[in-house]
Amino acid sequence: MIRFELTRFLKNKTNWLLALLLVTLTFYNYQKIQNDTFSWEQQQYQQLLADERESAEDLKSVKAAQGAYHNTKKVIRLLEQVETTMAAGNTPQNVPRINRALYHYERFNLKMMTAGQLSSRPRIDQEVLVKELAYKVNQQITLYSTNSKQVPMINYLTNLFAENVPVIIFILVLIILNAPIFISDHDPAATNFLNLVPEAPFKKIVTKVAAFSLLSVLMLILSLLPISLFLGFKNGFGDLAYPLAGTKDSVTSTLVTSATFLKWTLLILLAVSLLIISANYLISAFTRSYVVSLSLNLVLFVGLSQLQMSANPWAKWLPWSYFDLPKVIVGRNSLSLGVNPVALQPATGCLVLLGWALFCFMLGFIAKKFFRIRH
Repeated sequence: MIRFELTRFLKNKTNWLLALLLVTLTFYNYQKIQNDTFSWEQQQYQQLLADERESAEDLKSVKAAQGAYHNTKKVIRLLEQVETTMAAGNTPQNVPRINRALYHYERFNLKMMTAGQLSSRPRIDQEVLVKELAYKVNQQITLYSTNSKQVPMINYLTNLFAENVPVIIFILVLIILNAPIFISDHDPAATNFLNLVPEAPFKKIVTKVAAFSLLSVLMLILSLLPISLFLGFKNGFGDLAYPLAGTKDSVTSTLVTSATFLKWTLLILLAVSLLIISANYLISAFTRSYVVSLSLNLVLFVGLSQLQMSANPWAKWLPWSYFDLPKVIVGRNSLSLGVNPVALQPATGCLVLLGWALFCFMLGFIAKKFFRIRH
């Protein structure tokens, strides 16, 4: 039976068209990345240094501003260290020194924010930046930035899900892949074959749901293979320990590595795929129309996920609360569904999605049994 379902999945031209579109999207996204962000950032710090020197000259003769003058001189010394280390280039040997200089500079800025002497950005944003730089210094990270065409494979894939492509696009692909799998069972050839399979109906359905969940996610992974091979040969494998920092509640900062982010992305997408297939199994108990099935999928998994919901305690038990992977895993670039983000943890999300998948599956099995609808 698994071989039969696999053959049908691979023969579906729509699946391969979706895979091709995803491949095109990944390469298009890579082409949009700036070629050299290091030089641009170096120029920004040089401009900051020039501005601070000008400010120091203005404050030098003002007796009432001697405190601000001394702080400005401290900032100038820190920026000079940043400029000196950056001038040596962003080589793997020099990047730890750059990170250390940036850490001392940004930590001093955070200290002034805490004292109420600086308000250039929200304090939590500065705390996130300092936490990320502190991790880079402690772990001796040798990759300066992941936002350039020199980005290695692993770090590009991390950015793809964390920043560059809305996750709802991947969920939409899962919907299109899985919407017809039970509708197509009404084909006479498929019906005759399934009736000949010497297995209990419950076991056949469980096998089908599990198989298509894995196949759908595998299709997404295969769609990422061309860009992965290209960047792997061009820029190297990458750094699984590279940090992603953010905030989930605008009060405390969070930090995860690329390895952790990709792990939870894969697990949550697998759980989402299982939920979509189980929901389609339930839908197929009431309709044999692919258009109706697809429309219901779009309403349930795309439409509802875009609603701005009030911050109610029960909202964390809704499956679409966990569709915004960056918000759930690290807390940045969120679409904000109105749920208290602290409650949105990836492990909880997987359990919630699996719980809803089991509920839809059991409801569908009962509905088919009572309504006597056969595939």
